[in-house]
Amino acid sequence: MSSLKRVLGMVKPGTSKFEASVDGYDLIIDYPAEGYQPEGPTPGAMVAFALGGCKALVCSAYFSARKMDVTVGVEVSFDVQRDGRRGPYYADYKVALTFSGDIDEADLPKIKKVLDGQCTVQHILLSTNNTVETTYSIG
Repeated sequence: MSSLKRVLGMVKPGTSKFEASVDGYDLIIDYPAEGYQPEGPTPGAMVAFALGGCKALVCSAYFSARKMDVTVGVEVSFDVQRDGRRGPYYADYKVALTFSGDIDEADLPKIKKVLDGQCTVQHILLSTNNTVETTYSIG
């Protein structure tokens, strides 16, 4: 199943701010620099945001389908490193999920199984089948 998505955006001269429209929502990613206050999170932080958000939403859908009144909290920490001067890059993500409400320890193995099967962002990050095709044009 293919669901092609499109991100339209630009970086204006003299800034490090990438402004984009994604599914009709305006987003900004940015890099901090000396003398410049960033206006958004870094690209790496957005990846962590997507991973945490995906896991929280999958859990929320699981609880909702079972009519369980559970609040899902998430904290993602990550460390991006590279081998050598120019890469390749790799990242270690640690996701801590916290549940409160109508839940007990017996539910946790089921939730793990659902997350391992349904968190799209986790599957993308762990896949060895990803490709990136970049084209260049002037205009």
